[in-house]
Amino acid sequence: MVEVSDHRHCQMCGKVIPPDQTFCSKACREKFENIIRKRKRLLLILYLVLIGVFALIIYVNYV
Repeated sequence: MVEVSDHRHCQMCGKVIPPDQTFCSKACREKFENIIRKRKRLLLILYLVLIGVFALIIYVNYV
């Protein structure tokens, strides 16, 4: 059987990296952080829209 040394894979591109690292390069880290920022912004917008819709429903039903 083939023995594989300890390793991880880059969270962005999947390349093999040493076990103490998370990303293979600064570019992959920046791409990942950019994606996370966009997801957080989108989630915040979604929550605000949802709260707005609920507020509008409540307002229309009780006026």
